[in-house]
Amino acid sequence: MNINKNTKSEPKYAIITSFNKKDSPSLIKTCKYLIFYSIKYIFYLITFNKRKTKYKELIFSLFKYHGFKIIGHQALLLSLIRGFDKIGLSYTYNKLTNSTKNIILCWCDRNDIKFINEQKKQGKIEKVITTPCACKYDYDWQYVLPEYGCIDRVLVPSKECINQYYEQKVKKEYIQKVLPWASGVKLPEEKPLIIKNSCICYYKGLIPIKDLTTRIEAIIGGGGKCYNIVYGKYFFEDWIKLLDNVDLVIFYQDIIETQGLAMAEAWAHNKPTIIKTKDKIGNNRTSPYLNKSCGLFFETNEELEEILESYSENPELFLKQFKPREWVKNNMTDEISVKNLIKIFEDI
Repeated sequence: MNINKNTKSEPKYAIITSFNKKDSPSLIKTCKYLIFYSIKYIFYLITFNKRKTKYKELIFSLFKYHGFKIIGHQALLLSLIRGFDKIGLSYTYNKLTNSTKNIILCWCDRNDIKFINEQKKQGKIEKVITTPCACKYDYDWQYVLPEYGCIDRVLVPSKECINQYYEQKVKKEYIQKVLPWASGVKLPEEKPLIIKNSCICYYKGLIPIKDLTTRIEAIIGGGGKCYNIVYGKYFFEDWIKLLDNVDLVIFYQDIIETQGLAMAEAWAHNKPTIIKTKDKIGNNRTSPYLNKSCGLFFETNEELEEILESYSENPELFLKQFKPREWVKNNMTDEISVKNLIKIFEDI
């Protein structure tokens, strides 16, 4: 990648998803993608024939690949862009200029690291930070990143992530380069509390349990609904719309969360979460950021039922004990996330 020498006052921050032009979607790759997702979408419609999806959502689902270049977690990149725009701080995307001093590396391979190393040796860039989804197609490589001299800090989604993974896999002399940093979420406008008498049961690592759905609806009573959402099998727009039609979200999962963006999205919409604590090895690591403002943990179905019974007795009183939107506003918005990132740069 060539440094642009024709600019006079370029921003010093650059968000990088790839230096390699081969990662841009070729015509063949794009066609394969469209064919695959067309078939998948048709199957989806046949399987869920009650679904009413607008044509524009179909078009979005087929073409969302274009412009994002398979960058791993789209949400993180979009949060960075929104955050920089919110605080009014200039940046470049996939472009270095004479003024570029700080690199935010979101999606890279070893050739990208080699290029960055050369640029840093020549004094063309000063500081490099990798985000939680920096390693392209290579899961284990993330634990090697701290060893590269050209990388100043390696960010991970939470301190729990450091304790659970990095301390065991990163050499001790490099672990100080690994820091917790949470990606932000979009904060919608605040809305008045209106009881919906319904909830979402969000499954991750588990399939929906029909008997559980029936039991939840029976406890809620009054014609209340329990909508099932399965991780990786829903449209983001539908998830966001559904949040406005429920009072709370139950996260029923047997999987470790390093951050839990879907949980944060629910909190941003002022929906408290009731989260199952046990993962496959029996530890309470399914939500590193859950706190008393945002919701409750449960371990067994009996405990979940007790919580839901408390909700059904007086939904308004139950919901008012939590302030999830306020917590996100003070801790995990796009702009706060970017401000925390800038602070890390400044501390290097």
